[in-house]
Amino acid sequence: MLLRRAALPLLSILLACSTAGPTEPGPGGEESTAVETPEATTEDRPYLGVLFAGDTHFNWAIATIQSERGALAPVEAIRPLFQAADIRVLNLETSLSDRGRPFTRKHYIFNASPDNARVLTHLGVDVAILGNNHSMDMGAEGLVRTVESLRRVGIASVGAGSSDSESYGPLLLSLGDRRVALLSYSAIGTPEMFSAANRPGVAQATNAIVYQVGQATRLANHVIVSMHWGSEYFTAPDPAQVALAHRIIDAGAVAVIGHHPHIPHGVERYRNGIICYSLGNFLFGSINQDQDHNLVVRLDFDREQPVLRQVRFFPVFGRYRDGGNEPRLLGPGPAREFWRTFYLQTRSLSEPTARDLRMLPDGSAVLAIVSG
Repeated sequence: MLLRRAALPLLSILLACSTAGPTEPGPGGEESTAVETPEATTEDRPYLGVLFAGDTHFNWAIATIQSERGALAPVEAIRPLFQAADIRVLNLETSLSDRGRPFTRKHYIFNASPDNARVLTHLGVDVAILGNNHSMDMGAEGLVRTVESLRRVGIASVGAGSSDSESYGPLLLSLGDRRVALLSYSAIGTPEMFSAANRPGVAQATNAIVYQVGQATRLANHVIVSMHWGSEYFTAPDPAQVALAHRIIDAGAVAVIGHHPHIPHGVERYRNGIICYSLGNFLFGSINQDQDHNLVVRLDFDREQPVLRQVRFFPVFGRYRDGGNEPRLLGPGPAREFWRTFYLQTRSLSEPTARDLRMLPDGSAVLAIVSG
């Protein structure tokens, strides 16, 4: 049975923040919430959901949690949210390799045991985004091993591979009785990281993206593009990102999902699509003072018609310095503070988008894309 839930415009949240009362804190000093019962099974919803989460690796405090409490501990609190979607995707910003050598020209090298692929399986991940600046942290051999490790546990990957055809090619996914094409690119990285004709590497963001999106529309009902771009800890995309995102939607994509800045940006409803310029982190474990709470988004497609009906936004704990390093849903109280900032970021990109954002009682938010 579907339950109707009241929703508040985010503008009203902005106006009410100064008078909001105290909330009961959860673990780590933050109020947390569980996924509501209506979200527990995908069959109960009139939508087919494709979920995206941000930057993920197994270093720093994540490794500490695993050593103290077990390999699966970092993802247990957020797992129900993933289970309530039909396709689950995240940006895997690390190698999972016991082979290769560190990429010596980099300041940060992220690598973890291939066994962590099973952590992603437990979480429910179907696809790992590899179009980023850390997939080559253990060189070409490490990349190949990462793809093998994922494939062995049933996780597909996109955005990097053993050749340019594998790196740049769309990943085709089944969503109900239709197809989704997923493309992944990185605008961040050094030349030797990027794939060439017979060289493993990452798919580079070039002017060919728009053409490749157009080609993908011939293969699938919905095209989604993942972009690793922008500047770390900048609070908004630059004009070039906005222009490229518009061109990608104009070429036929229904969504652009961004990451790399490590903090969320506002979103933009453009034509009949959605642009999420940055989700922020997901499973990261850094106590950097610039990091804040993050976003997980779910694209809800109509079960009967091939249209994107709405986007759900779930604020996820990310102030690791305040206690705890496991991603978990924010409760309604802390979510109000999050949505206040998010509303202002979104309004700077698109006032109509900000006006139509609605906060739900559980602390998440929803944005209608195509009415019907």
